[in-house]
Amino acid sequence: MVRDASGRLLEYQGGRVVFKNLFDTLGDHRPGGESLRFRATKVIGPHPLLDMDICDLASEQAAAQP
Repeated sequence: MVRDASGRLLEYQGGRVVFKNLFDTLGDHRPGGESLRFRATKVIGPHPLLDMDICDLASEQAAAQP
């Protein structure tokens, strides 16, 4: 949920997003590695914020306030 300073609900997400991450450990037996591909594979429910910048949302709402 994204709320403004007064507590008013601006945007809501619900449901589930499933991600897959293809990860290369680099074969060197040390912690860490490199993420080769990270993507959402399944989106269930309303997720309007997936393609939205939350700061832009807040700026738009602030500009719309009288």
